Amino acid sequence: MMLLNDYASAFRSVGGPSRYSIWRPSIAAILAVWLFHYLSLTLAGSMVLSNAELVPLRRLIPVGAGIVVSLGVVALVDLAWDRPIWLRGLMVLAVAWLAPIPYALLNLAVFPELSPDQPAFQRLVGMWTGFSHLFFAITIAILTVQYSVKLRERQDRFDRITRLVREAELQALRYQVNPHFLFNALNSVASLLSDRNLDEAERMVENLAEYYQRVLAAGPEHEVPLRDEIEAQESYLAIEKVRFPDRLDVQVKAPPELAYALVPKLILQPLVENVIKHSAGRSTGRVLIEIEARADNGDLLLQVQDTRSEDLSPRTAPSRNGAGLHNIEARLRALHEDAASLSAQALPMGFRVVIRLPLRMAPSA
Repeated sequence: MMLLNDYASAFRSVGGPSRYSIWRPSIAAILAVWLFHYLSLTLAGSMVLSNAELVPLRRLIPVGAGIVVSLGVVALVDLAWDRPIWLRGLMVLAVAWLAPIPYALLNLAVFPELSPDQPAFQRLVGMWTGFSHLFFAITIAILTVQYSVKLRERQDRFDRITRLVREAELQALRYQVNPHFLFNALNSVASLLSDRNLDEAERMVENLAEYYQRVLAAGPEHEVPLRDEIEAQESYLAIEKVRFPDRLDVQVKAPPELAYALVPKLILQPLVENVIKHSAGRSTGRVLIEIEARADNGDLLLQVQDTRSEDLSPRTAPSRNGAGLHNIEARLRALHEDAASLSAQALPMGFRVVIRLPLRMAPSA
């Protein structure tokens, strides 16, 4: 229940307030446009107007007003984001047509010497025509910035949802591991107690506690060092050796340099369980379980193989292409996509499974 609540809370947080804002990139774009406008008109005005030395200072007045109006456009665009696209189109035209009117009037007041021979209305129309293109470009630039920010926000939200789904899938696959093991172990403990084999029962309970401490008390990480994974399987097999004292032999081959190679947590568990179920549990002779790890061209190979001392009939040695192998394939695909694989091979007196995955070392290695 706690796991479900954690993921439900995480999914709700994905739809929460955005950590992106259109203001910072919009302000940068506005300042860049108005700086270019200021420099170009100031240069031109210095050549044709009287009091040329005062043109840069006077030009700051309408430019400052234009920046304020542009910031108002940013607020308007932000409020209108969820409105229909046709309404936003009308807003762009309205800004391009209306904002230049007071801006042109302000320019006439600041620069009365501009075209003094023309009627005031004619000068106003001329300025309005030129400044309407400016405000149209500014509004389009702000809309472009907004679309870019919103697209980035949606991509980020999609990535977070994908990551949460992947985490939930991996957790679910991990909790599918070992559904019947505890039942069998407790039955074995009960059997030992009924036979008055108290020392063996105590040892099995201790091994069981150690195993579940490793499995359940671990953190939420999906990968662990190979050393930890092998120790978990050795704890598991120590329990099973109590159940099958005269039938089970274990051999582990893992070079020390691979001790901190990262592997999916409990990735070997279904394979070892398959050996117990299909070989040790059905055979009356000895069964050798070999767990091997080795590096191969930048990959890590994990192999679990069992070899029986007796042949089993087809009726008592069924195919092992069941839930355990599918679980492993699903986890490998979720973690490594096409970079990992699993192969299984039936042997004359046993079974072999090989997992190939990218070789990556834990940071503490």
